[in-house]
Amino acid sequence: MATQTQPKASERVVVLLRPKEKLRLEKLARTEQVSSGEIIRRSLISYGANGPSEEKKLFAEMNALLDKIRLSLQESRKKVDDTLKSIEARHQTPEYIERDKRLNALLAEALGAKTRKSKGTAA
Repeated sequence: MATQTQPKASERVVVLLRPKEKLRLEKLARTEQVSSGEIIRRSLISYGANGPSEEKKLFAEMNALLDKIRLSLQESRKKVDDTLKSIEARHQTPEYIERDKRLNALLAEALGAKTRKSKGTAA
């Protein structure tokens, strides 16, 4: 007479966790008001749903976006360089140089007048 054994409802598994991981597991269990084992079971179910194939897809999407960002940055840098070159070229024009001389002369005159004024009031 053979006896039929019933499959166990659950089995004991020993899991080694770092102290911070254990604290996190316990906190999750308290927050969800379930056992630590239930948190681990849920994690396994979730991992099965979003396992490595989903991860690979997400990494591929992230890499594609990073490539677009890199290209955009390269284009932006080129535009900034072109703008700086344009500004530098404009600063070399005779009109700009003359304008700069006039502004410097006006500034020197204003500073000189201010210095003379402050010396006159101090005396």
